[in-house]
Amino acid sequence: MFILGFRIGEDNQVKIILFSEISLDGKLTVGNCSSKELLESMSEKEIELIQQHRNKYDAILVGSETIKIDNPNLTCRLEHGVSPIRVILSSGLNFSFNENVFIDENRTVLVTSSNDEEKLKKITELNKEVLLVSATDLKDMRKIVCLLEDKLGIKSLIVEGGGSTNWSFAKYNLFDEIHLLQFPVLVGGKNTTSLVDGEGFQKIDLCVNYQFMKVEQYGTNLYLTFTKK
Repeated sequence: MFILGFRIGEDNQVKIILFSEISLDGKLTVGNCSSKELLESMSEKEIELIQQHRNKYDAILVGSETIKIDNPNLTCRLEHGVSPIRVILSSGLNFSFNENVFIDENRTVLVTSSNDEEKLKKITELNKEVLLVSATDLKDMRKIVCLLEDKLGIKSLIVEGGGSTNWSFAKYNLFDEIHLLQFPVLVGGKNTTSLVDGEGFQKIDLCVNYQFMKVEQYGTNLYLTFTKK
């Protein structure tokens, strides 16, 4: 299904949270590899926490690199749980189309600026959906969030992206809450993916401020939550 055009507005009524698993120094991966190495230490309680969040929100959003590197399912596995709509940002649709989000029955929506007819046809053959936008609009998450609200009826969104995707939301101050599972390890590496990458804010008064809400201990790991001031 192809949907063209959307409201060009900055206002939205969508609740957006960033949910991520990080090291002590804020890294999402070990080296330039998948995040799965960090996630192997998670307990059943932590896995259930992630599933509860996915059951709670209308949609879950990631970038194309997360799909290609981690090949996640992005579903809710709780008994009687409801899986969120999976939203994937991709400029070039450079997938094998054998990734998990394409081969199961759960709903997947690709937001793309690609006009590659062969790839677009492949997506529809797999019973997945496409929201086609301009290359400029694909970089503006204010517009993308309005698009998801207007076209898909999404009122709550959980972002589980990599550093670049997370920055594309953070630079517009779009996260209402931040939820972090922190592992007690130091990873290091200047080229290792961090919670938020991109060009970053250049002055302290431009930075986005959050208020600490609570901390819970899950074995040796911490679950931290913050809300926007």
